[in-house]
Amino acid sequence: MSVIAAFWRSLPDGPRRPLLTAAVGAGHLRRCAAAAAGAGCPQLARALLFAAWEEAPLDGGLAGEVLASNAAPEALRPLLAAVATRWRRPDNLAYYQRLLARRDTDGLDRYLRDRLAAESDNLWWAGEACGLWPFEGRGGQVLARVLPALPPDLAPLAALIRAHLLLAAGETGKAVQELAPLAGLPLARPRLLLAEALRRLNRREEALNLLLEVLSAEPWRANALLAASDLASGLDSRLAPLPGRLAVCLYTWNKAADLDATLAALLASDLGAARVLVLDNGSTDATPDVLSAWTERAGSRLAPIRLPVNIGAPAARNWLAAREEVKGAEFAAFVDDDATLPPDWLGRLGMLREAYPGAFAWGAKVVDASNPAVIQHVGGHLREEPGPSALFSSAWRVDNPQAQVLDAGQFAYARPCLTVTGCCHLLPAKSLAEVPFDIRFSPSQYDDLDRDLTLAARGGFAACTGHLAVAHRKASGKAGLANPAAEAGARGNRLKLTAKHPPEEAERLMREDAARLLADLLAKAERLDAQRGD
Repeated sequence: MSVIAAFWRSLPDGPRRPLLTAAVGAGHLRRCAAAAAGAGCPQLARALLFAAWEEAPLDGGLAGEVLASNAAPEALRPLLAAVATRWRRPDNLAYYQRLLARRDTDGLDRYLRDRLAAESDNLWWAGEACGLWPFEGRGGQVLARVLPALPPDLAPLAALIRAHLLLAAGETGKAVQELAPLAGLPLARPRLLLAEALRRLNRREEALNLLLEVLSAEPWRANALLAASDLASGLDSRLAPLPGRLAVCLYTWNKAADLDATLAALLASDLGAARVLVLDNGSTDATPDVLSAWTERAGSRLAPIRLPVNIGAPAARNWLAAREEVKGAEFAAFVDDDATLPPDWLGRLGMLREAYPGAFAWGAKVVDASNPAVIQHVGGHLREEPGPSALFSSAWRVDNPQAQVLDAGQFAYARPCLTVTGCCHLLPAKSLAEVPFDIRFSPSQYDDLDRDLTLAARGGFAACTGHLAVAHRKASGKAGLANPAAEAGARGNRLKLTAKHPPEEAERLMREDAARLLADLLAKAERLDAQRGD
């Protein structure tokens, strides 16, 4: 690990910032490779470009780049050449791009199946099917047809993709079987997938040794180092109680069925003596009936609050924060009315608070309820946007490399961040009076991000754990499209964010976040050294 620490200390800031955010996702790794090349690190740039291809092995354009840069091991050059020669970008993608823009997932499935049948010799469409898996999990039916039809010389890639899909679907044993024949290939991705599979099978020492083996050759893999640290320390399975009283806060509007499911999971979880407060934001559906039924079942554990009108998300949070039950508690947890919490969610957040007691918020990995392999949110870090900002844009945005991959343990760690999603986050209750949610972000969107950035600008930080997965129910496909009024509101709130948190503040926050992430990573490398006697 001392070699890893030396590597990170000597790495130029250009590639170090994005690599500290994450070392996963083809697009993200490609950006890291460009940053490494620009910083005069050609060997690292080639390694990152090859790793990007490992994440998208049917991308022939990327395979061609890897071959041209001599980034591939000699033994794998024929495999990359076989991909590159079977890959042709279609001339006209207008209809396909319209389907993507409309998020017409059913139409995308049909169109991809048709294209694969008509152009069976072109890997471009198979690569698109792979890329659509994180897009609400689509592409799966298509891939089921694609993988068996791949030519024999691409069999290792078919096995690699199948293993990732199996692991993402929770079929761990089958994933291990697919990965076994790939052990001799000079690829890191099969070993990383196998390490996660072994961790899930409680073969912890084997998993840790695989992660350390990968890190010895590729010390830039921050995700692997962080996962290895939590695995070695037992943080990945540890639970801890909160040192004080807790109030759990929800607000809701016209989502009776979702609220019913959320309360069922929440009240069945290990809440201890915590009280649950639910603010009905002027609902006109069956929400009052749902709350009445749950109040009868839960008794004093549940406190319903009824408002005659919808006052918006930030005002609803502030209304809850002003209740005596919240002001008298040490902690407040805000939970969305369409989130499903696992039984041990509070112990997981308690562990995170114990690991990072100075944070202003503690959050979770949020996944799509209909396809838990799709990560919606994990600890957020700002990404610099090149060039001048345009109207309704900003000079920065929250980076999202997790959106480029299916969850296979890439974020199985806890660490600091700049922001966590309001879908499920724990806060020090006293901070809610000091820094309320800004009602200028009504009716909804970005009020939680704004509050996190405001606290970060004062020198604070958040923390997130990938060991807690909160399932978020939301409409998909056409049903998930925002209506024009909601989209206009979101654009307006993005503009407010830009005005309130200008580029110079964002740049300072990114520098401070990178320094914090580096210190956290180096400390964990040193602890691994001490634990293993290296």
